[in-house]
Amino acid sequence: MAIVETVQSPVELPQGANWNLTEAEHHYGGFYDGLPIHADSAKVHERAMELLLKHLPPPARVVDVGAGAGSFSKRMLNHGYDVEAIEIRPDAFQVADVPVHALDLQRDWAEELPRRFDGLVTLEVFEHLENPWHFARQCAAALRPGGLLVMSTPNIESSRSRIEFLLRAEFRFFGEQAYRKIGHVTSMTSQQIGWCFGQAGLEFVDRSYCRHKGMWKPGNPKRALRALLYALSYPFMQGTWQGEESLIAFRKPA
Repeated sequence: MAIVETVQSPVELPQGANWNLTEAEHHYGGFYDGLPIHADSAKVHERAMELLLKHLPPPARVVDVGAGAGSFSKRMLNHGYDVEAIEIRPDAFQVADVPVHALDLQRDWAEELPRRFDGLVTLEVFEHLENPWHFARQCAAALRPGGLLVMSTPNIESSRSRIEFLLRAEFRFFGEQAYRKIGHVTSMTSQQIGWCFGQAGLEFVDRSYCRHKGMWKPGNPKRALRALLYALSYPFMQGTWQGEESLIAFRKPA
């Protein structure tokens, strides 16, 4: 593993946003090739790879932004991509054949990279950022003309999230527990995400989703109420209500 750049002083996170989780606390999606998947479900990585293969076949040069232990970097490497990674804690990155840049995504980081990339993947990172608009501009700067970006983030428009907001006044994955335990500080609708990356000069290409959960099986009064609300509102839902995780691909104009 080659560590090619280091930032020693990350910006102070909002109080309670704990980014120094143990491995057991922070991988929810199982493992890929022995590496923990830092996502709510392994399907996030599978859908991201489908988008990448569809719109940017190997052997393109791709940077994995917010790579964690490197499970998606390893997946891309196994598919024939030329991979580099960005991870602020390089000691956590575990893929020896991939250069890792220790950069703080809350700051200007694109100019610190040694080159521009054909593709950029950033999975389950967006929701942790204090300024996603700045991040989108940095992503655009890291891409060459014609380059592809694939990102994922929790879908606050999902059918389940809408019911939870109606009952608890908070979106799924963005309540106090998610804030204090895993540092979820930024939520956006799909339209707002499009505006965010659009102002950075990127154009929408494609969308996918995973972990769609519909009506709960009634088991107690609270669940029964949720099921009833879902059944009554489902036919009228608009927007991107499918999937608890959204994956969106954008392209930088050539």
